[in-house]
Amino acid sequence: MNIRRITLALVSMITLSSSAFAGGYGGGYGDGYGYGQPDCKIVYETRYRTVTVTKYRDEVVTDYVEQECQVPRQITKTLYKQIQVPVVRTITEYEEKQIDKGYWGNQSYVDTYGCTASRKVWIPNICTIKVPCERQITEYVTQSVPYDVTETVYDTIVKKIPVQRTIQVPYDVVEQVPYQVAKKVCCNDIAAR
Repeated sequence: MNIRRITLALVSMITLSSSAFAGGYGGGYGDGYGYGQPDCKIVYETRYRTVTVTKYRDEVVTDYVEQECQVPRQITKTLYKQIQVPVVRTITEYEEKQIDKGYWGNQSYVDTYGCTASRKVWIPNICTIKVPCERQITEYVTQSVPYDVTETVYDTIVKKIPVQRTIQVPYDVVEQVPYQVAKKVCCNDIAAR
């Protein structure tokens, strides 16, 4: 924008200078002084003006944005399950038995001769008794048995993620901008020098 303004200003100056030279000096020498029409021409002189120009350069900047992330984590839990466990135990049972608790006693009798005699005879006494008898049996009982289970859980954390973007950074540059100045040079002026 600054260069464009300078260019327009230079064009305006050149136009005004040309008009001034053409209107003020064109054909004016020969009438009053008797020299005739001088040989003149317009000469453009290049000059330089120091200007400050704002330019832009690309620059990469890094911003950090917060983002939620899921982070896995292993945990171990203890669970219990019910199982049937065999248990052997001894029980006592009683069986009924009959035993003879008799005794020997004297018994009188008449022998073949007609005489009374005595002899030993067994007098029975049957009794019923209970005899203990042990035996083993197997039973199943329910028990809780622990076991470990590994599970994956996810924790939510917030991380700062770098994000790059390009921005335009202004900076000033001092430049020499050329412009032209119009001058009218006549041959008489050159000879006078």
